[in-house]
Amino acid sequence: MRILHFVGIGLLPSDPDAEAVGGTERVALELARVQAARGAEVCVAGPAEAPSQRQWRGVTVQRLAAAAGRLAPRKFANHLALAALTWTRRFDVVHLHEHPHARLVRARAVVVQAHNDIIGDPGTQEFDGAARRFWSGARRGHVQLGVSEYLAGRFVRALDSLGTSARAQANVGVCPNGVDLENFRAQTRAGDRDLWRRRWGFASDDVVFLFAGAIQEAKGVDHLAAAFTEVAAAQPQARLVIVGSHRLWIDADPEESEAFEERVLGALQPLIDEGRVVFLGPRSHQEMPSIMAAVDAVVLPSIIPEAFGLVVVEAFALGRPAVATRMGALCELVQDHKNGLLVDPYDRPGLAAAMGALVGDAGLRAQLSDEALRAAKNYSWEASVDRLERIYGCALAGAQLPGLFSADGMLDALGQGLDMGS
Repeated sequence: MRILHFVGIGLLPSDPDAEAVGGTERVALELARVQAARGAEVCVAGPAEAPSQRQWRGVTVQRLAAAAGRLAPRKFANHLALAALTWTRRFDVVHLHEHPHARLVRARAVVVQAHNDIIGDPGTQEFDGAARRFWSGARRGHVQLGVSEYLAGRFVRALDSLGTSARAQANVGVCPNGVDLENFRAQTRAGDRDLWRRRWGFASDDVVFLFAGAIQEAKGVDHLAAAFTEVAAAQPQARLVIVGSHRLWIDADPEESEAFEERVLGALQPLIDEGRVVFLGPRSHQEMPSIMAAVDAVVLPSIIPEAFGLVVVEAFALGRPAVATRMGALCELVQDHKNGLLVDPYDRPGLAAAMGALVGDAGLRAQLSDEALRAAKNYSWEASVDRLERIYGCALAGAQLPGLFSADGMLDALGQGLDMGS
């Protein structure tokens, strides 16, 4: 089977192992890696600053530098480059990631997968407008996928807002993201804990939290800075590591994003000077397993709904619990007081209390760690590709997704409390 994954957001890296990679780009690359290992001919394409083509783990990585201008804005120019690629090479399946525009795309089957939420609240003009824009392009795909039950449920509500004809044409399903369990295996990372802690100047009994992602207001990093400052004042063993950059969110205003990052780091500067907070900037995907192995928990204080939460399942694979806000799919991944702790968004005292509880209670950390390892088994990339193979089969046959693969089946499962993770 010949498969094209097209990533419509961010910039595709020239070296996926050595460079920092956004979440959507990483998902497409990991799915492609497993598919190639199973014998498929796979290409991952996406926008880039300069065109190039190389092989990566059996996958062709093709970076497209579309000529954007006044008559062809960047997103439209990217789509024209995608369409040209599908007409010059014959693909069985074109899998569009965060690019809900299937017009002019040539393939036996087109899968449209969203990794981010539809804007607005159901019933508002903002939501209805976003739903129309999404469906105007996505309806030409054979399948429309969400990366979580939360996101697929939002698609269903969006279609409902457009009327029965849209819902009848839709083929909405769920395909969760995954994690490379072998790469993140805790047993193989035992030595990394001491290595990184020595580099950071942290003691073996310090309790270290990690934030990894885009340093943007939507991610609640300013709330994390305030909450951790409170925790650090009360508990001398508390430490924080920040991995990421405002640049990881390419569609944000660059000046506003840079100013926000400067404010966050400015608020933490006294603790940085004391050696209790370490800012690493962006790091490659290859480095993240060893960095995660050196911490005790990850923190995701998002103030907007998360469509998935890839860093959570990566942390789980190492037995690291998560402190997260009750936003979107984070509630699917993090079970309060089982594999992590949940707090409300914007609740700085609540976030500080949750982090403080982990610092002060080694037994709680151990309990949550054991459950995190168990939860990770549901989220391997191999399981995601198993699921995709059956979804592709339905798309190629022009059939509706059956059972738990469909949006209706997913919603029924949610009502029955079934496990949708595997």
